[in-house]
Amino acid sequence: TGCNQCIVLCSDNHFMPAASVAIQSIIEHASPENQYDIIVLHSNITPFVENTVKAMGDGAANVSIRFFDISFILGGSHFFVENRKTITQESYYRLFIPWLLSEEYKSALYMDGDMIVRKDIMPVFAHIQEGKLISAVRDYWGICYCYIPHDTRKAYRLSIGLDHIDDYVISATVLFNLALFRKIYTLEDVLSLATARQWRQHDQDVLNILCKDSVHFLSADWGWMRDYGKNHYLPDRLLKELNEVVDPVIVHFGGRMKPWTEVYCDYDMDFWRYADHTPYLSCLLNKVASQEYKFFVVRALTQHNIPAYKSEWNTNYHYKGVYLGSDSQGDTIIRAIRIEKNVLRLEGMVAFFGVASDANIQVFCEVNGCLVPVDSQTPENEYRKGSNAIR
Repeated sequence: TGCNQCIVLCSDNHFMPAASVAIQSIIEHASPENQYDIIVLHSNITPFVENTVKAMGDGAANVSIRFFDISFILGGSHFFVENRKTITQESYYRLFIPWLLSEEYKSALYMDGDMIVRKDIMPVFAHIQEGKLISAVRDYWGICYCYIPHDTRKAYRLSIGLDHIDDYVISATVLFNLALFRKIYTLEDVLSLATARQWRQHDQDVLNILCKDSVHFLSADWGWMRDYGKNHYLPDRLLKELNEVVDPVIVHFGGRMKPWTEVYCDYDMDFWRYADHTPYLSCLLNKVASQEYKFFVVRALTQHNIPAYKSEWNTNYHYKGVYLGSDSQGDTIIRAIRIEKNVLRLEGMVAFFGVASDANIQVFCEVNGCLVPVDSQTPENEYRKGSNAIR
């Protein structure tokens, strides 16, 4: 490609649909002035999946998507992942980036596959520091546990030599100073450390040990994550840094809150808009258990103009391989029932497939055989207004 910097992701077949959304988000914000060299490290991705994802870059002359099978370099090494179901062997591959790339590359940005890029990614390369091994984001979402009384995370990190508690970084956004890394370490050094013990936080622990006192800290704009309820334990200085992020460049769906597994999470519609332009929308959306949320996402993507086809019995609604239901189906969810001052209050949701957003709908409850009209209804577009989930 003629450029000396690249963007690297790691994946397997199972995770490639999500990682394709990260790639698509990079492409959509690509500036015509730059070259975007995207490399996917793997050890088992099939040729069909590889070719499907490569084709995503066909419409952009300044985007290159390549796959690199690195199984030959691992020599049968086993990396500890057994303590967490969502971690795979591929998580460790980022540690070997300096030796997988040719020496023509001066810097490489590693990104997790469960991320989206909301602006041009190229400005991050300006943060490379000549005397620092990496530029990375502090792990605010893990550091906070070190300040929770009786939590074992601080003791563990001290036990592996990471005594600067506030300087622990998350390995999701890592800008590598490749030449310096190659100068200080060998591939054998890193392989040996990575397989040395059962790391509690896997490749992230290894990276922090390798780069101790040699990190340029990036703003959380380059890897923002939602608060899982523990951030308030952070020291004021770190909490202030985190709270200053209002329009992140990169959103990381770390932890359990991923748009394809949890409903209405922060920046989820940003994710689905990028996913809509990948070959994997139906794969991802069909993972969603909630029919209510699935229908909500498609309505947002299509501006409520959901495609339909007629069968002998009714009209069915679908979108890019995602079946949404028929006009003979509805969905009712009661979330709360209570009685206040002799008034029965029901809180829930009533949805109908194939009904226009501005349709005049009246909802009734059947009580002892009598239909009683519901006197207060909030339309979906009003109910969602102002929600952090929709930006």
